[in-house]
Amino acid sequence: RHQCTLQRGVLHLSPQCVRVGVMTAAGSTGALVPLLVLACVVGDAAAGTSFTNPVVDADAPDPGVMLLDGVYWMVTTSGGLPAYPIRKSTDLVHWVQVGYVFNATTKPSWAASDFWAPELHVVGSRVMVYFAARGTDGTLAVGGGWATSPEGPYTALEYTLASHELGAIDPTYFKDPATAKHYLVWKVDGNAYGKQTPILAQELNDAGDCVQGVQTQLIECDMPYEGSLVEAPWVLHNGGYYYLFYSGNGYADPAYFVGVARATSFLGPYTKACAPVLSQFANGAPASGFSGPGHCSVLSDIGNSTGATFIIYHSWLNGKVGNSPGRLVLVDHVSFDAAGWPIIGASGTPTSTAQPIPTSPEAASRPGDVRLLTNGTAYSLETYQSDSCWTDDGAIGKCGDLYRAWPGNCPGGTVSWESVANPGKFLRHCNGKLRLDADDGSDLFAWDSSFAPLAGLADATALSLRATNYPHDYVQHGDSGVLQISEWDSGKAEVLAPGATFVPMVAAV
Repeated sequence: RHQCTLQRGVLHLSPQCVRVGVMTAAGSTGALVPLLVLACVVGDAAAGTSFTNPVVDADAPDPGVMLLDGVYWMVTTSGGLPAYPIRKSTDLVHWVQVGYVFNATTKPSWAASDFWAPELHVVGSRVMVYFAARGTDGTLAVGGGWATSPEGPYTALEYTLASHELGAIDPTYFKDPATAKHYLVWKVDGNAYGKQTPILAQELNDAGDCVQGVQTQLIECDMPYEGSLVEAPWVLHNGGYYYLFYSGNGYADPAYFVGVARATSFLGPYTKACAPVLSQFANGAPASGFSGPGHCSVLSDIGNSTGATFIIYHSWLNGKVGNSPGRLVLVDHVSFDAAGWPIIGASGTPTSTAQPIPTSPEAASRPGDVRLLTNGTAYSLETYQSDSCWTDDGAIGKCGDLYRAWPGNCPGGTVSWESVANPGKFLRHCNGKLRLDADDGSDLFAWDSSFAPLAGLADATALSLRATNYPHDYVQHGDSGVLQISEWDSGKAEVLAPGATFVPMVAAV
């Protein structure tokens, strides 16, 4: 297989402050010594204004969440009947179950089983529920229903809104602010048959209870980190972009994730980020509380229009993917970097530590969890690991002492490292070895020289770097002192995690 690696410099993060080690000259020798710089990102949350994930400590997959009149409403997958539990909250943290969308009497007559992935949306004067279920013919399809209140009772539509010979699941609704048109978005369930899983959109009537016009494909599975499928769409309009959040890989896989694609018009074309925006592929990592996060809702203007944006999603407990207690509901902060890509949770991973309640004043001014300054800031890597690497001729050589962190050559929340001593040359992984190569402008080089900066596997306040095009591979420093790319192995977590966890030192150059 083809690979390409990198070294890391990391910004050390505490729950309240980013600690950046700064290297500066000391004395006549000009030796580099560390100084500590604090860049606070979150102040202490006052008592009663913080929470710790999960917010629903029970199996509640595929949370669909909406806000209406100051109350948040959540519906989740049930599998069987009664279908789709309904919960409500005033702060996205404290939830109370108040009923179900359907029972055996009120469900649509065409739906027989597998009651999956519901969402509630206000369309006109009604609350619409969109959901997936397996029909009496054995095929999964998208249906709908309506009520005058989120709590119900719901009247089912006695017809499907979306169907496909391979199955249709994971519906969401979006009203385009540019055109005021209503859309239904869903996934074709092709992975069940070894086929593609396009996410499609089709216009709805103003009542939201009938599709019209043609179907348009928004995205399909085509990135190296997506496995065999994309699913679970959710659309957010923010800052001139349409963000299509989605998940990929199997839901019972530690590599399940939230990805994002963006466009300047709702129907596209969409450009995907080169790495997931929320993931934890390293099941069993000591510093991680959760694994396999995905299937999200994303809400903005949380807390009386404070402007804060939060993501609500499900995740397995670390080390318990596919097992009890199932998929729990988590909430994390969302911000956007200078290039407009989302920053979610603990540097792209689920947050396990205390954070401000979404509706609290602290949440409104909370910046994103950024572990690296990707603006050309120079980092010294030698303090925490060897600066040796494999050279072009296959020998072990010196890569250099300092590297500038830039937005990834393959963009979307990633980082690329340019040598200070050799401008124009970047650290990249290739065939399991670290190299320092000039950018040849190819897509392959862009992938090989871009890495996802994530919360540290052994220390969540530090940083780990994961390859973008081999997303189970992390930058490691081995006993030999030579940096390398190693595939994550949960059976060796206690050994691999420390070797893949780094603290960066900012260098004055």
